[in-house]
Amino acid sequence: MLNQVVELKREVTAVQIPSGDVLTLPEGERVYITQILGGSYTVATDHGLARISRENADALGAGAEEPSPEAAALDENATLEERVWDTLKCVYDPEIPWISSTWA
Repeated sequence: MLNQVVELKREVTAVQIPSGDVLTLPEGERVYITQILGGSYTVATDHGLARISRENADALGAGAEEPSPEAAALDENATLEERVWDTLKCVYDPEIPWISSTWA
């Protein structure tokens, strides 16, 4: 689903990046998925970048994000450093999709 253009299945509320303003995207609008992280989706729209929450993933035709193979492999014996790195993988950074889409 990453790096694909999808048509929204329903109207959805999103958060505009980087302003944090609430944005309503209409059903049928085509968006480009630039990042999936921590269950939220960063999409490029005609209005700029926006974040769609996990709760609204169905509007993209997606279900809840599956755990990464690394997260699934993490067990109760993992070191503190391994747990920290695993947690950091879920931190949302709004600049990442801009950089990757601009320089790719």
